[in-house]
Amino acid sequence: MAKLQPALVRSKRAAALLPILSPDELFSRTKNLVDSIAVRAYELFEIRGREHGHDWEDWFRAEAKLLRPVEMKLNESARAFVARMDLAGFHPANIHVSLEPRCLRISAKSSGKEKRNGSKAVPSPKQREQVFRVVALPANVNISEATAAFDEGVLEVLMPKA
Repeated sequence: MAKLQPALVRSKRAAALLPILSPDELFSRTKNLVDSIAVRAYELFEIRGREHGHDWEDWFRAEAKLLRPVEMKLNESARAFVARMDLAGFHPANIHVSLEPRCLRISAKSSGKEKRNGSKAVPSPKQREQVFRVVALPANVNISEATAAFDEGVLEVLMPKA
């Protein structure tokens, strides 16, 4: 049996419940991030001599420079989907979850003061302090019954199927 990473082990403390935002609310909170990615992608386009046809490559390279790569586990049961993401070093107030019937979006911004090194928190340079993930869901979910909770560095979003 595989051993869970320290940040994915559940505690006995009460988790911080997070609000589920509308897509418009999340967009307004992440507009600066999208603008930063666009500026960096354009810089990459210029560095390459303004050669057309590589716009997606430039966009993904810009994302890789600005966003922290974070793995998300999406589990499905007969009744619900459960998404789990290790967001150690993030504060619940800086984690935003948006849900549509077939789409989950998560945005988070860390304080930049610490990162996780195994099970130990250590100071972090100011790089890739943000996370932005969009996940297409294989079936419709009931948005009004969905919950998002953050506990000891782990975000868990429970999405009952419609």
